[in-house]
Amino acid sequence: MQNRTIDGMVAAAAPFVAFKYYDIAKPMTFLPATLFAAPVVANRQFMKSLGPELEKIVREESAKAEVLFSDYNIADIKTKEEIWRKNGGEVITISPEEAKRYGDMVSAVAASIAGRRPLAAKG
Repeated sequence: MQNRTIDGMVAAAAPFVAFKYYDIAKPMTFLPATLFAAPVVANRQFMKSLGPELEKIVREESAKAEVLFSDYNIADIKTKEEIWRKNGGEVITISPEEAKRYGDMVSAVAASIAGRRPLAAKG
């Protein structure tokens, strides 16, 4: 961006702040409903080898961790936005109409990708 080779990029707020991109470009646009996949996977045979009782515990604890992870990430995004602003950056949010249009486009693309890879959509 400093060399004007690229004029933008997509990433989470954390790398923008960590690499101090606010020194290069002031605007950072928040895109609602952006999909970011951080899969956590376990082999089905391994899960079955645990037996019903332990498998149930692993699944329950995984569900709890998912909520914790989600709550942390939402708070972290707010923290990164504050740091961005404190360093002279601007956080741009789009209008509700634009946000809906963006969400509709992203959902359609995500569905088409998941539809081509049926196992990607399975829990």
